[in-house]
Amino acid sequence: MVFIVGYSWTMVKEMAQICRTLSQPVTFPVRAALVRQSVPELCWLIDQSDRYSLTVWTGKQDVYSVEDLLFIRENFDKSRVYYDILEPQNSEFKKAIGIEC
Repeated sequence: MVFIVGYSWTMVKEMAQICRTLSQPVTFPVRAALVRQSVPELCWLIDQSDRYSLTVWTGKQDVYSVEDLLFIRENFDKSRVYYDILEPQNSEFKKAIGIEC
């Protein structure tokens, strides 16, 4: 059994503390494969400032599904989440949310 650890409270609190005094917008790059395990932590993080957003990214060897991306879309403010994902998931995700490629 493989246990995938997400972003911990310690991690997100440190991110918030580092960025607290910044005046410009901040996007936190988060790995798509770890977001599902970290929803409370990441929601808390972006709720700390209206300047904060998430950029969901993927690596070539990451294991995640279009369902994982749809889960992210359903659980976070769509206007505060950006995606940097590889094919074929990028095209599949766009199709699932009704964006023509």
